[in-house]
Amino acid sequence: MKLVSVIIPIYNVEQYLQKCVQSVQNQTYTNLEIFLVNDGSADNCGKVVDELAVEDSRIKVIHKPNGGLSSARNAALDKVSGTYIIFVDADDWIELNMIESMVHEMEQHEAELVVCDYTKVYEEKIEKNFLEIKHETIDIGKLGLKGYLYEYFFNYKHGDEVCNKLYKNTIIKEHHIRFEPNSEIFSEDKLFNLYYLVHIKKIISIDSSFYNYLQRNGSLMQQPKPEIIEQYLNLAEKYIDYLKRNNLDMTSIYSILVFHLFNSSLKNYVKSGASISQITAAIDKTQNREIMQLMAILKTNKEVIAYCQSNRTKLLTPLFVKMYAVCYTLKFNLILAYTFKNIMK
Repeated sequence: MKLVSVIIPIYNVEQYLQKCVQSVQNQTYTNLEIFLVNDGSADNCGKVVDELAVEDSRIKVIHKPNGGLSSARNAALDKVSGTYIIFVDADDWIELNMIESMVHEMEQHEAELVVCDYTKVYEEKIEKNFLEIKHETIDIGKLGLKGYLYEYFFNYKHGDEVCNKLYKNTIIKEHHIRFEPNSEIFSEDKLFNLYYLVHIKKIISIDSSFYNYLQRNGSLMQQPKPEIIEQYLNLAEKYIDYLKRNNLDMTSIYSILVFHLFNSSLKNYVKSGASISQITAAIDKTQNREIMQLMAILKTNKEVIAYCQSNRTKLLTPLFVKMYAVCYTLKFNLILAYTFKNIMK
């Protein structure tokens, strides 16, 4: 039974913490090291994790000044010794056979990543099997990274989150994969997964909803901010740089990647209640960024057709994407702002 490292970043979640940790302690797979990373909590989380460590020798506590989610996870990544790594957020919990089932799939199929479905838990309802994942083997060696991005990643089929996935520590260590600072990018999970995908050949997805994802009022994920657009573009820049450093010839999809992330950021900003003038100002602010020159390529890029054909959203036709690119290139930003505001109504 190989060691599995479980990383739980903790910040001011005292009321949820016991349930989360107990769901890990009670796993049917018992060979675990459980890292509880207290990221400068102002409540009693520090005391709680110390008490838990006394009761269970598998628990390892890290106390550190507040540095954000990425910083907390990275602090544990520097210390893990398990063959596999799994992440759990401190206000969530996992089903008792999650780790056993995912390790079994990883080893049976000699995969490098295992993905499961999750349940969204609201105060008034639950949404089980939220991603509607199929039980399948994805051969990235045959499909190619570009094919996986088009078919699965851009369509959110496996989710952007790290918490519904089992990773191999050797890959993370060899390539020193870490979470980028929360202050610089939006969706540190998304970029971590994009980094990891560069180095793997086989993924197993399983249709069981093993992870319970609490949707609580006032959580970080429910409070998008204006800087989200800049942070998404920072993510695109970092990933393109990573692809280049790893000598992957992905030039043909750079403009698609930028469009996809820019489009996602605008949707998030609109959902947060931004006005037409705020959206226009946010788009204006991106015009001088070098990376946004890639938007002009969309007007003639043949990859637009492949991207739209693989996308779930019916609105994303090649004509729409090319008109979008024309409006952006000509700085018709008010038109883009009106379009997004009306689409998201």
